[in-house]
Amino acid sequence: MKMSIILIFLQVFLTCQAAPARFINTDAVEWLRYFGYLENQNNGESVTLKQYQNALAQMQKNYNIPVTRDIDLLTELEMLLPRCGVPDIVRESEDGEREEEEVEEEETGINKRYVVTSNRWNKASVSYRLSTFSNDMPVATQRALVQEAFRVWDAVIPLTFYESNGPVADINIGFFYGDHNDGRPFVENVIAHAFTPYYSDRSDSLSGDIHLNDANKFSADANGDGLDLLAVLVHEIGHSLGMDHSFQIDAVMYEKYGTLTRLTADDIAGVQSIYGANPVSIPTLRPIQNPISTSYDAVYYKDNAVHLIKDDTLFRQLPAGGSSQEYALQYVLPTVPGTIDSVTVLGSDYILIQGHQIWRFDSQWIVRESYPKSLFEMGLPDSVDYVFAMPSEDALYFFKETNYYKLEAGHEFVGGAQPIVTKFGSAAIDADAAFAYDNEIIFLQDTRCYSYDLTSGSLHGPRDFSQDMNFTKCGSFRLLISPIVLMVALVFKYIFV
Repeated sequence: MKMSIILIFLQVFLTCQAAPARFINTDAVEWLRYFGYLENQNNGESVTLKQYQNALAQMQKNYNIPVTRDIDLLTELEMLLPRCGVPDIVRESEDGEREEEEVEEEETGINKRYVVTSNRWNKASVSYRLSTFSNDMPVATQRALVQEAFRVWDAVIPLTFYESNGPVADINIGFFYGDHNDGRPFVENVIAHAFTPYYSDRSDSLSGDIHLNDANKFSADANGDGLDLLAVLVHEIGHSLGMDHSFQIDAVMYEKYGTLTRLTADDIAGVQSIYGANPVSIPTLRPIQNPISTSYDAVYYKDNAVHLIKDDTLFRQLPAGGSSQEYALQYVLPTVPGTIDSVTVLGSDYILIQGHQIWRFDSQWIVRESYPKSLFEMGLPDSVDYVFAMPSEDALYFFKETNYYKLEAGHEFVGGAQPIVTKFGSAAIDADAAFAYDNEIIFLQDTRCYSYDLTSGSLHGPRDFSQDMNFTKCGSFRLLISPIVLMVALVFKYIFV
């Protein structure tokens, strides 16, 4: 907390005190040129002070730091952090190679989103090969990590990747030092870079190639001693597919590496805007009995089945019970930055809640226009407990503590807060998730379920569903207390207890 206060004070102080640069920092000029904010001066002309100030301002805006137009402490820290060597502002020359031209970033809601180039692979099957290797881990481990990194992407687009057994491949991957004859010599703090796909008859084509800076130490484990090689590869393959840097800090395609190896919704929306969604059905990993014994992260109902999400796994369960089908979550749902808090399906659209945001995707997992949105701008609290769709009303219901909010079809804002007990009974207050099924709303709390009958307005349950996974029996025990009585009891509890 103390450090956070110091950083906030420092940022405010710099914003108030800093003035535009009066002198040009030559090291900063080199950085700005390397990452596309200034043009390379091939004719020997030097950069002007105004060009320098404007470049700094654009860099500071992109990095969401105070725009001072000078090298202040925050700007210098950003320039020193390890990152990808692909420019933030990219140009393409006539032969399709990457040079520097400003690429307009798309914006959705309050977040800057993915950026894509005009380059793409015009084939369904793309080959790759590892031309040189790192000494930091066995060759077999490196091959396995490369294969895993490609699988992250081919799960969401209609491309397949395979390792070439010969000396020629579409994408060449290798470890290099310093100036390695590709026009982009490695400099300090640059971990790797890649080239977007383009087509050339030249034998030395760099189309799609990935180069890693061998001056760094890499690790096969995110918790190991060194940079997470898998996370770096997943990011660079995005460039090899035609993606540019995203200005969404939690995306895989953000210019600074973390340990993120699963695509976010922003990454998926970007790559699918180039290639479309993967139409291939996802194979079942294995049938299992009773997948959820304690808790789950989110639940939704689609295609006559209940889908329960736990960590990185999705379980598909028929409402009447029986064995479940297990899937790797990344092959079924795209991930928004962080943990999925709630999922529901309205018509053919998927609605995802994560933190303070709501995402909406079509049936092909293409993000809908104007999404993601903040919950607050829709008239909701900053966070909600869960959401479910009411198909009969073509509406979404959001639940927060003791209130619910209804978003009707065609509306951009929810209605006012309403007490949950007046419509659904007290079980909905403590529930973790809900879904509509056969004229009922099934509310879930840990491994207990309740059934709210839409016709009679009565609440049934609870029942422990973890033994047989049968959700059709959630109403086997009837609550004899009406919602009005429950509301009175709750009012008494909160006021007098």
